[in-house]
Amino acid sequence: MRSSAEILLRRRGYKPNVALRCDTPEAVRIAVRNNLGVGILFYDAVKHAIQRGEFKLLRVPGLIVEARSFIVYHRERPLSASAADFLTLLRENKAEPEPSGKRRGREENCFELRH
Repeated sequence: MRSSAEILLRRRGYKPNVALRCDTPEAVRIAVRNNLGVGILFYDAVKHAIQRGEFKLLRVPGLIVEARSFIVYHRERPLSASAADFLTLLRENKAEPEPSGKRRGREENCFELRH
């Protein structure tokens, strides 16, 4: 299955040669440290390592990768007070959808985090 980043790279005319897929950001960092190729991660996952000089940031002109994250919880189980407070905080600070974009599902439970 192709990742959204790979699809975007192909649309921009790049031909990525994907030899390894990693399940976690730490696995990507380990693979890159061991010279197995380049990795695609959200900046927050590597910013400290970049600041320490462990990794270099490779910018790809015209490539903007965004992701949607969702908060899920059991429909019939009450949230703890701290979980309810966290959910309220997220709802108060959620990113607004693009005017042309459509969200699926219950609007109040969708959160878009942009990196």
